Amino acid sequence: MLKFAANITWLYREWPFLERPLKAAEDGFDGIECLFPYHFPADDLAESLGQSRMPLALINAPAGDWEQGERGLAGLPGREVEFAQSLEQAWHYASILGCSQVHVMAGLQQPSLTRESQLECLIKRLKHACDQANRLGITVMIEALNAQDVPNYLVPNLTTALSIHEQVDRPNLKIQFDLYHQQRTDGDLSQNLARLGSALGHIQCAGVPGRHEPDYGEIDFGYIFQQLTRLNYSGWIGAEYSPRQRTRDGLNWLSAAKKLRPALYSRLRGIHTQGSLNQDYLSTENNNE
Repeated sequence: MLKFAANITWLYREWPFLERPLKAAEDGFDGIECLFPYHFPADDLAESLGQSRMPLALINAPAGDWEQGERGLAGLPGREVEFAQSLEQAWHYASILGCSQVHVMAGLQQPSLTRESQLECLIKRLKHACDQANRLGITVMIEALNAQDVPNYLVPNLTTALSIHEQVDRPNLKIQFDLYHQQRTDGDLSQNLARLGSALGHIQCAGVPGRHEPDYGEIDFGYIFQQLTRLNYSGWIGAEYSPRQRTRDGLNWLSAAKKLRPALYSRLRGIHTQGSLNQDYLSTENNNE
């Protein structure tokens, strides 16, 4: 069965942050992820996770001045001290919170630097990060971010991510494959999932356009989730989207997706329509009772 993590930076914003893991557990998520947990003491977060009995699947390492538009430090020459401090803080939180995956963001292309020099810096620092993380049992993630949402990001597409993965050449470096970003970049989700192979470490999902619930928009997530089932994907699928209303008003997709099985998919595929994955699944079940 596929396992889904609620990204509590994006979801459950109707509640205080430390209450969100419990809300996600109540709604049937299997775990949680978040962007940056560093506004809260690690022990407080650990207590929140303990109360919810939810594992923490993924966090980001500190990524510079987020409010001023920075999107990572790993590919920014001259920021060595800040980058080292960001890793130290990420490892500290990950260790206390039992989180085995940390996304290290690359950063933006700087006008005063060549892209080649920044990618060289990024690869060198990722090697260093992976070597540190390996001693702690942590997997480092890199992710391609689409150019419409994040202009000038150093990893703008899957081809670049795969090239970086090959050059870093560390077993604990994996690719975080965000289906929303991939669809906005060059689509072809099924083929690119297969293309990743053992480099795939984590998946995130959201509908396109709008980055809303996965059962809304142009991506047939019923098909994608079934492909992952057939591939025996055992990693996490992070729900990283902006709810159209309250979080709980749009979770039909989750209950439907968790019930998908290979034997059912040939029937589901023919009846799936936008926004009704759960209804279609239940109709199929009822017709076979």
